[in-house]
Amino acid sequence: MYLLTEEKQLRAQLNTELQIAKNRLDQLEQNNECSCSQKTFSAFWVGLDGTINTLGEYQRILFNRIKLNIGNGWQAAHGIFRAPSTGTYQFSLDVQSDGGATELAIYHNGVMLKRAFNDHNMYISVIVNLTAGDEVWVNHVANFGHAIIGDDWTNFSGHLLHAV
Repeated sequence: MYLLTEEKQLRAQLNTELQIAKNRLDQLEQNNECSCSQKTFSAFWVGLDGTINTLGEYQRILFNRIKLNIGNGWQAAHGIFRAPSTGTYQFSLDVQSDGGATELAIYHNGVMLKRAFNDHNMYISVIVNLTAGDEVWVNHVANFGHAIIGDDWTNFSGHLLHAV
């Protein structure tokens, strides 16, 4: 009889400890949920349908061939990327010109981030912190410039590296 009573007490104690462990596991799983799925992922890749033969001073380049637009940040009508969420972004510009001197730059809310000057091809890459709603675009900088070759020769892209 004594053994039966002791066994019942041990079973009750084990059930209590098991329930405590299950509750703790549930609590850990809830606290450890990845918040990444709650952040907006954003990436775009755009190009030009054709060649831009004449470049004006500080002319915005209107990339109109949308190859990728996850998060709908690229606004083709205005030639801008509008950040859908706050975080760190990387942007890349790859340009092929027709053999004459051309100078282009990547801008963030009206401030030049980085520019490049070359006779045939150029590449720019920047990493920048953006707040949701910030705008990034590409401008021709100089008061001279030759044609920018379109199709698959000139591309602008960007993506969210880390959401805040």
